[in-house]
Amino acid sequence: MSRAGRSRLLRPRPSCKACRVEAEKARYLIDPAPNKARAAAWYVRNRERGIANAKASAAANPERTRAAKDRYSAAHPEVRRATVQRRRVRLKAGVIENFRDLEIFERDGWTCQLCGGTIDPALRAPHQGSKSLDHIVPVSKGGSHTRDNVQAAHLRCNQIKSARVDHMPPEYRP
Repeated sequence: MSRAGRSRLLRPRPSCKACRVEAEKARYLIDPAPNKARAAAWYVRNRERGIANAKASAAANPERTRAAKDRYSAAHPEVRRATVQRRRVRLKAGVIENFRDLEIFERDGWTCQLCGGTIDPALRAPHQGSKSLDHIVPVSKGGSHTRDNVQAAHLRCNQIKSARVDHMPPEYRP
């Protein structure tokens, strides 16, 4: 046997694609950092291509994309609600400012700006005492979604105020 033939026999044979994929998955589970770093570096070098790949993948797999969005919305309901609020303002050609609801509640000291009562952060809608953002000038009346135009309120107080520009009617104040 020739020297070249012997060295070929001693070399590890390349594995099939399925074996390589399984080996890569096992390496990733042990230490994902090198793969994540490599992917991030590739994305920095090929940003436009990465965006095009993501769009093509989303177009080719609409059910998978919808399922991922639904899972995210279920896990982050406050983000979904904020998106809906911004869309309503955008449709009315209003001014939009990005902020978190928590920022407004902390600014207002977890106090309802309509009735003056304390807001319990643990309560969730549809509980009447749960937290709610009130637009001082309602979006339906041309109000903006900015820090200056929103205030903390109980859900019930916000529902009573409805789309009025004035504050709550006196008969509802404690």
